[in-house]
Amino acid sequence: AELFHHFVPVFLLTSLFDITPLRILFIFFLDDLNVAIDAISDNIGKEWRTLARKLGFKEAQLEQIVNNHQHDMKSQIVSVLTEWARKNGSDASVDNLVAALRSCKLNLVADIVEEEVKNSR
Repeated sequence: AELFHHFVPVFLLTSLFDITPLRILFIFFLDDLNVAIDAISDNIGKEWRTLARKLGFKEAQLEQIVNNHQHDMKSQIVSVLTEWARKNGSDASVDNLVAALRSCKLNLVADIVEEEVKNSR
C-alpha cells in the first residue's frame, strides 16, 4: 500500500504537467541529495575538509572555497558538496556521500544523513 502511495503523485505529475517519469525520479533523488547536503553541513563541523579530500578535492581547491566563503563554515561545506554533486552528475548520490562519511569514520554524521533522508520522504 505504501509503494502505491508514491506512484499516485508521479502519475498525477506526468499527466497534469507533461513531465517524464525519469525527470521526476531525478528530482526525487536530487531532493534526497539536498537533504543530505543540508544534514552534513549542519553536523560535520571542522571535519568537512576530511570529507572533501575523500570526495577528491585538492588542498588548493579547498583553500579557494575557504577564501570565497570566509568566516562561514556552513557555506564552505555546502559549496564543496554542491560542487561535488555537479562534477559527479548521476553518480552523486546519498549512498556515495554516506559511504565517504563512513570511510572517514564520521559515522554519527552518516547516521544523521540516513535518518534525515528517510524522514524527508
